[in-house]
Amino acid sequence: MQPESDPRLAADASAFVRTPFDTRAAFVGHLQEALRRAQREVWLADRDFADWPLADPVFASTLQRFLRDSPANQLRLLALDSERIPSAVPRFMQVIRAHAVNAQCRVVPAHAAARFGDSCSMLIADRSLLVRRFHRDHLRGAAEFDPAAARPWLDQFETLWEESSATLAATTLGLG
Repeated sequence: MQPESDPRLAADASAFVRTPFDTRAAFVGHLQEALRRAQREVWLADRDFADWPLADPVFASTLQRFLRDSPANQLRLLALDSERIPSAVPRFMQVIRAHAVNAQCRVVPAHAAARFGDSCSMLIADRSLLVRRFHRDHLRGAAEFDPAAARPWLDQFETLWEESSATLAATTLGLG
């Protein structure tokens, strides 16, 4: 099944369109569209990415295309718990391993977990495109092109990123 993609999201980014969603298909479609549009950086944040399409071949292919387009393109993934990711989403791990130079994954330390919160389930692309679930346990959320809306979340993400430690080693031995 092909994920839904809202044509308003694919509109000119300068329009700063806000599109609410409340289904998994719409969430996945907005993530796909955001990855497709990303030009330089993609930030992903979630407690454990259990509800994300990391195992989906289309998602993995779009992510790989983004990382291949330029060695300057960066992916940053931030999680509270990354234990299940290597075994649950081997396709995603192949992409991460193939692009270990520009794909980084980190885990938030226990002392900062409360600041991560249940609202940290989002993708931020190029500091202006935000796909965010309002609560990690529900599919309700919104996708929007608005640097002002993305900025507070990006600030939180960057602060937690600095406190976090590397996870999801690039090789089975943990060597980069």
